[in-house]
Amino acid sequence: MASKGHKACPSSGHLLPRVDLNPRVVSESPYCTPYVEFTGSLVDVMKRYPHLIRKSYGDTISERCFTGAPWSVLRILRIIGMDSDDDTEICAAAEASKQVVAIILASLSSVDRSWRPCRRLCRCRRDITLGRIALQLGQAFWVPLTRGQYARRGSLELARLRTFFLSTERAHVLYLEFEATSKRAEQKEPGGQIPKIVVELYRVSLSIEEDIRAKGIVIALHEDNDWSSSGDD
Repeated sequence: MASKGHKACPSSGHLLPRVDLNPRVVSESPYCTPYVEFTGSLVDVMKRYPHLIRKSYGDTISERCFTGAPWSVLRILRIIGMDSDDDTEICAAAEASKQVVAIILASLSSVDRSWRPCRRLCRCRRDITLGRIALQLGQAFWVPLTRGQYARRGSLELARLRTFFLSTERAHVLYLEFEATSKRAEQKEPGGQIPKIVVELYRVSLSIEEDIRAKGIVIALHEDNDWSSSGDD
């Protein structure tokens, strides 16, 4: 069993469950996003995390199939990888994540960057923006904190981007959820709750990436930050 915060797949000698992944495009728009369809044993893993599946994001699950937008699928897989104590689940999620990341990257490479959305997170461009955010899940950021919560003038502490979720009332608002890496390292009891750091991105005049930077939040490895050329400014 892998320990919290230091999870790894079993050695290559272990037999891992077969993961079937078939992306398909459900729109003929030049800005369409492929939907990812899972069959096989990974569907059973997904069923153990029903609270992560959101119909409002386009997630659907049946007895033998799970379908969702790549950014939403990666959101689910990353949390499973971080929270699960089961090596088989962790490895299945990791393998599927690699394939979903490839799908998102392929979609982003084909985007017409000369086109601009009417507003951030608008329906015609939302999947592209959230795809870029999804690629940063699990990444470490410097986040200004005071007493363990976000504060614009707080001291910078390392925190990992755990997940994100859309506002149900304001279409342009996105919430980022971090967890302080020190809190995970200090945790002793399996299954214990780690305090979450929620940051609200609401400035409609800014792109999501600009809004993050305006909050004083920066990626820990600057050379890995490609947002400056993301095309959503």
